Amino acid sequence: MLEGINRLVQSAKSRARGYRSPRNLIAMIYLIGGRLQFSLPT
Repeated sequence: MLEGINRLVQSAKSRARGYRSPRNLIAMIYLIGGRLQFSLPT
């Protein structure tokens, strides 16, 4: 379980390169870890 969480955090770190604050990294971790489904407006 812990290894899975670590993988999600490492994935978020690689996607969040170039962001200016740790707050954006935390938001990316929540977006990746939450597996949210966004529907596009039609």
